[in-house]
Amino acid sequence: TFNGGGTSSFTFISIDSAGIEDSVSNTITMPFTGLGISGTVFNDGNGLTDNIVNGTGFNNPSNIQLYAYLVDGNGDVFAKDTVNSNGTYDFTNICNANTTYTVRITTDNVNVGAVAPTLAHLPANWLSVGENHGVNNSAGTGIETGISNSQITVSLTTSHVTNVDFGIEKRPDGADKTASSQVNPGGTVKVQTPSLSGTDAEDGIKGQGHKFVISTLPGNGTLYYNNIVVSVGDTISNYDSTLLRVDPTFTGSGSVIFTFTSIDNALKADSTPNTITMPFTGLTISGTMFNDLNGLVDNVVNGSTLDNPSATTMYAYLVNGSGNVVAKDTFNNGNGTYTFANIDGNTAYIIRISSSNVNVGAIAPSSANLPTGWVAVGDAFGTNNSSGSGNQTGTADVAVTATTALLNMSGVNFGIERTNVADAKTYAGINPNLFNTPSGNATYPYKVTLNAPAGTADGTVNSTSSTVMPGKVSGSDPEDGNYSGSTGTIGRRTIVFSTLPNATNDIIAYNDGTQQVLLVASPTTNDSSFKYWNAALSRYEIPYFNDNNLSVFIKNNGHTNFTFNYGWLDSANITGDFASYGVSAYGALPVTWLSFNAKWNGNDAKLQWSTAMEINNEHFEIERSFDNKIFENIGQENATNNANINYYTFEDLGAKDLGKEVLYYRIKQVDKDGKYTYSKVQMLSTEMDRTAEVSVAAYPNPVVESTTLKISGNNNGLVSLTISDIDGKTIRTETISTSSKFETTKVIGLTDLAKGVYLLTLKGENINQTIRLVKIGQ
Repeated sequence: TFNGGGTSSFTFISIDSAGIEDSVSNTITMPFTGLGISGTVFNDGNGLTDNIVNGTGFNNPSNIQLYAYLVDGNGDVFAKDTVNSNGTYDFTNICNANTTYTVRITTDNVNVGAVAPTLAHLPANWLSVGENHGVNNSAGTGIETGISNSQITVSLTTSHVTNVDFGIEKRPDGADKTASSQVNPGGTVKVQTPSLSGTDAEDGIKGQGHKFVISTLPGNGTLYYNNIVVSVGDTISNYDSTLLRVDPTFTGSGSVIFTFTSIDNALKADSTPNTITMPFTGLTISGTMFNDLNGLVDNVVNGSTLDNPSATTMYAYLVNGSGNVVAKDTFNNGNGTYTFANIDGNTAYIIRISSSNVNVGAIAPSSANLPTGWVAVGDAFGTNNSSGSGNQTGTADVAVTATTALLNMSGVNFGIERTNVADAKTYAGINPNLFNTPSGNATYPYKVTLNAPAGTADGTVNSTSSTVMPGKVSGSDPEDGNYSGSTGTIGRRTIVFSTLPNATNDIIAYNDGTQQVLLVASPTTNDSSFKYWNAALSRYEIPYFNDNNLSVFIKNNGHTNFTFNYGWLDSANITGDFASYGVSAYGALPVTWLSFNAKWNGNDAKLQWSTAMEINNEHFEIERSFDNKIFENIGQENATNNANINYYTFEDLGAKDLGKEVLYYRIKQVDKDGKYTYSKVQMLSTEMDRTAEVSVAAYPNPVVESTTLKISGNNNGLVSLTISDIDGKTIRTETISTSSKFETTKVIGLTDLAKGVYLLTLKGENINQTIRLVKIGQ
């Protein structure tokens, strides 16, 4: 009735046939032996990866004692053994044959006969990794299948069961890590993560070459291993710390966070994932806007700081590769500075200055849109700009390419300045005789020197006075002051000629101190003017310009007007607005028409005309038409060609006998160079009463103070007189009384009128004529 080994005995007394008992009782002794179950508890670091429960025998995981329990079919502790220091346990001579038990390993300490622990309790982070059926175990052989739980069924027959072994091990323990703060690399740059690491009781330090599982991914970055995107639950075997990288998907400051789980050699995971934290910071980009008076002449973008040129609000924009604004700052700091904060590294941008106001995220302004009169003169890359250093080459446009590295960028500066303005100069009504000053040049024998005090001013000149002679060119600059003119500095500025006079008639001449240099179009290296020729811009630029030495040389062809355009280079070598410089004599043509009349003289048409200030006039051709459309040449008169009033007469003999109701006449004036002009057209009717003929004349013409108007012919009644300027604007009107067939004269005072050309229009019963009158006196 006992379990395991022991002896059963009983006694008996022999009785013979006579019924007599033995005087001494005899003992029957039956010794029984129990069977045993034994095994070892191993710290099995590699679990069942080698398909063996093995390792180092031990009894105190985390310094806590292990016990081995033999549990019967009722779930009670049948036997108990304290696991030895070498990990062994032994239930010897207490097990019954042909009986099934459960062997359980646990840290729970209960007594024999008590209810056995229901679970194999192990210290924190320790777990079962394998159980072995052992030898002579009828319940099975080899490794027990299923989930390891530090208990196994043992069925005895008649032999001891040995090597019922248990494998346990401690889970690995990973380490949380926070990287040092670093600049957000921007773009698709991948940053190496801190090394995944941990410790393991069996394996030692976890890290290079070990196994890890990615438990969670960053919500604001993409995790890569060996340049392949990592997914949740991916296992990294044979870990190489240089291959695990992250690409932050946010801009500027923020932290990338993900978790990992360490896996030991037994393929057991850390019970608590560990966290990798990678803080990123943004860069700053800064610079200054300058009112840079000398531009890049000193090779530096500098000057006085500027916020609001011409009271215009300016903005600094950081523009990405797609042309969108990613950051914006308003120049309102009082020191011309701007700053962009929280910017990615390793990213290419464009920094643009503009007065256009757009929002972050919008398409960036396409141009600076500087206030009127302002231009860009220099752009500087600044420091820590991977796009370049020093000044940006090419045309300044207040837009700098800026590529961040991993350091703050500063000194991305912009220079702007106000441009200069050249002053327009117009001198009309000049006496043509003043175009006859000898120049000493055979091709251009005459000259006009452009430095007369009467026409020199610090500003625009628009004169029609014959006494206001061509003066000095001039201009002004908000930063430099006046150029030339009355008060500008001589010999310091550079004048620029954008267009020249027509060399057929005129050419600009500049006395450089040794000779008169003629500015010919597209000079060659053999031309003396080549030293002033800017071939890149196809224009003349005269540095250290002496405004006393500028002239226009004129050919001997009666030409009396010229025009050229000029401008200035300021201290920044920037050209401002160009202006026109023009000079002309009394009229734009060699002949000044005074009058033209047509009247009948019997059957003949008598034509009379008068002119003033003829220069370079060759002859007059008389033309006749029957329909006022097609004219034919019917005669010619040679020109008197002097500066006085000239009178001409021509008769179309027998004109009334041509049988036409109406005849039209005009005079064609032809220059010596072949140019020509026409008079107005006069009409004669063959039915016109010869007594209705009226002629009008005014003398002197040109006039200084007054002229005498002479009206001859049959015009009984009043004649209206209108005086208007050359543009047709009425200046004065009055009425003149005339008598039939008598001559009427009237003095017309003109002292209230400025110098110039005027039109005298007379209208009456038989008169409708206009006289061109030139006033040359004050």
